[in-house]
Amino acid sequence: MYIILDIQAQLTYISAFESFDSKARLRQTRFPTIYNYLASLVESKKRIQNLIDEFGEAESISISITGSTDYDKQIMTDSAYLHEYNNKDIVKDLKHEFDIPVIIEQDCILDAYAELNNLGENVDEYGLITVTYGIGGVYVKKEDSKYLVFPTELGHTIVVPNGLECACGQRGCVEAYIGGVNMKDRFLTDPKNIEDYRVWEEAVDFLAIATSNFMMAFPTKNIIYSGSSISTIPALKNGIKSGLEKRMRVYKQPKIRVSSLSNQANTLGALKHIELYKNNSLVRL
Repeated sequence: MYIILDIQAQLTYISAFESFDSKARLRQTRFPTIYNYLASLVESKKRIQNLIDEFGEAESISISITGSTDYDKQIMTDSAYLHEYNNKDIVKDLKHEFDIPVIIEQDCILDAYAELNNLGENVDEYGLITVTYGIGGVYVKKEDSKYLVFPTELGHTIVVPNGLECACGQRGCVEAYIGGVNMKDRFLTDPKNIEDYRVWEEAVDFLAIATSNFMMAFPTKNIIYSGSSISTIPALKNGIKSGLEKRMRVYKQPKIRVSSLSNQANTLGALKHIELYKNNSLVRL
């Protein structure tokens, strides 16, 4: 059995899988994300133990977290939302508690891994851009039996010089304008409830700018958009192709697809991470 701990900005999900098959989920539990690290650790340990008691011994744990990670040290170094988790050794804490292998990775990167069994299955390379409570970007290239992974901090690229303040401390980040958490703070409602077309025209344009910036570094032929915002808000989903046509001039426009995995992408990507890690298939750059 494999345990997946998905710590998002608003909710934390804990899942048990019988195998690497995404359909082999035994159970999933969730609770509002606890921003105090030690309190969250206590709650997570309790729920993981409940799954072990119910389904038997776990082979390993994979953690998805919303924040930048040091892959070599296996620790989260910086999160715009989970400040009290920064530089806390959750991998070591869970290893000590359950005496099994534990790995951690940034949620956006795991979204890209999830697409290896989905929209990225039959292509040699692709860019993955998440549009949810935050914005992220990852480039994946398949080379022989390896997967070359190039993470970026796309959400914290500047689209408006000296613009709105972002949770990262910069001003004008694309995430400050179209990240779900920031849009909710700006408009005092869930983004899916915003009906003003001018808001979505601007959001599509900013997303197109961010995508074009991503393409300058990684001129991919395939862009996959993932995340709850772009999969549930028609204005974003239906507008991004034409928005990118207006903004992109240097490279040919890539094939654009929107994933249906939504908020399950982190969990499924974390499950895939265990498989890739065990097979020594990852080259994290």
